[in-house]
Amino acid sequence: MRVAASSVLFLMACQSSGSGDRFPVVVGGDDTVITPAPDAPQLVDASDDMTALSGRVCVIADLRNLTSCTTGDASGITVRLGTSMGTTAMDGSFSLPVPQGSNLVWSVTAPGFVPTVVPLGLVHLLPLVSTARYEEMLSDNGVILQAGQGSLFTRVVRNAAPAVGVTATIDPPTLFGALYDGANAFLWDRDATGTSAVVWIPDALQGTATLTLMRPAATPLQITLPVVDGSITFVTAAIP
Repeated sequence: MRVAASSVLFLMACQSSGSGDRFPVVVGGDDTVITPAPDAPQLVDASDDMTALSGRVCVIADLRNLTSCTTGDASGITVRLGTSMGTTAMDGSFSLPVPQGSNLVWSVTAPGFVPTVVPLGLVHLLPLVSTARYEEMLSDNGVILQAGQGSLFTRVVRNAAPAVGVTATIDPPTLFGALYDGANAFLWDRDATGTSAVVWIPDALQGTATLTLMRPAATPLQITLPVVDGSITFVTAAIP
């Protein structure tokens, strides 16, 4: 899958699987780094053999908190990146050979879960949500997904902190537009990002979509993201 980038920088950190905890739950960061500033530290060690890539699938219960992983069994989840494939251990950790290519995109699949898509970034923490939980969330917000639609979740940060009060538009336009985190994990707001600073586009058209993020008295940030039918794309955006 090709990812078009406009104001987007996708960087890759290649790591060996045998040296310590390379995939902590990084507060304030997921697997995608977007200019003008990265959202998570680069986890690279000079001793790495640059042949394997380690990471973790983060099973989440609350889509407002995309780096808060549940503690249950996360084994047997399939992770793909380009031509490489791996399977998770009980804690969701995985290691796979470093693939060749550019504009690479993670794909995470497992029975009972909504497929995840994440453009390759620095910290390989890949959110995954159960189908039952996501269907409940869609129902609570009156969303009925059609064939040829996928969803986008974007954490918006500024100076490494959640960017409260951000609004968003999507192109191509969608029926529901942008929804935002609020006090209720299932029923989302329609005004602007709350304390978790997450934007949800539930019904984006498959292909590519341009998300415009705006905060008062600041230059808007535009990012172009992949949308896969029946999947959720996760990304973190650092806004000026």
